[in-house]
Amino acid sequence: MSERDQKVIFGENLRHMMHERDYTQEMLAKRIGVTTAIVNRWCKGLVMPRNDKIDAICNVFGCQRSNLLSERSPIPNLSVPAAYPLPILGAICAGNGILAEQNFDGYFFVDNSIKADYCLRVEGDSMRDAGINHGDTAFIRKSYDFINGGIYAVVFGENNNAVLKKVYSQGEGYLLEPCNLRYQPIFVKEQDALIIGECIGVYHPR
Repeated sequence: MSERDQKVIFGENLRHMMHERDYTQEMLAKRIGVTTAIVNRWCKGLVMPRNDKIDAICNVFGCQRSNLLSERSPIPNLSVPAAYPLPILGAICAGNGILAEQNFDGYFFVDNSIKADYCLRVEGDSMRDAGINHGDTAFIRKSYDFINGGIYAVVFGENNNAVLKKVYSQGEGYLLEPCNLRYQPIFVKEQDALIIGECIGVYHPR
């Protein structure tokens, strides 16, 4: 694993842990004696903290180092007790792209801990190696801090193709990376693409 990969994995795990415990970057920075800017760089996968700071984070969250340093499944299955309704706004393609649908299609009831804004039905299998399968329901959050390699819903092209992909900023556009070797990456210019939200989890039907 490269140094960059380790930093990205640590950042993803740290963001996930902070979100689960409702911790802000300011709160964590104060607890372990660093600046908020440093915590922000950790969360973005730009730098790795020193070993003593990793231990301090573990003490704050009551976790093991492996919880921060080991790669986990990027998209959890959000099968949780119902509490409030999220609107289902249509379909998104985990394949080569389909026409984006904005049609209201009912509600999906989720726990209050899930900070999503709406749901999209997944069609296709291009993200199966990220744990996202055909027929799943993807939970999308509109507000996000863009991280290279994060999984986002993107609308692009004249036909408003809507896809769910890993997204990398590349030059004057974005590389939309599938998680299935059967599919090829898609490059789109920045002015031709709109990231409509971050995928924070999926529901796998039983």
